Amino acid sequence: MRRVRPHTVVVFAAFVAVIFVVALVREGPHERLIAGGLLLLILTFGLVQGVWLSWLLLTAFAAGDVILGLSRWPVWTAQWIIAINGIMLVLLLTRPTRRYARRGRPRVLARLG
Repeated sequence: MRRVRPHTVVVFAAFVAVIFVVALVREGPHERLIAGGLLLLILTFGLVQGVWLSWLLLTAFAAGDVILGLSRWPVWTAQWIIAINGIMLVLLLTRPTRRYARRGRPRVLARLG
């Protein structure tokens, strides 16, 4: 049976794709962008497929980047880091996305929590 993806997961995937394309056009293809973008796209694909670990890692990365942006606040790029990762974090922590990802939790963890 096929699961219907929540709109928040679709919006998150579209947001990540747009961010990747914009960064690729602005900065050009370089090693860090390709590696980081590929990791982000793979984790986003996992989220779309309902893999709980992908949701967990994406949430941890977005929260970590928000904290990093807050620690570098006076720098003008910190505002973009906080805004982009804040939007990603909000989309990841909304109830439809959490419930969708929670269905993909490993059974061992489902019994514990």
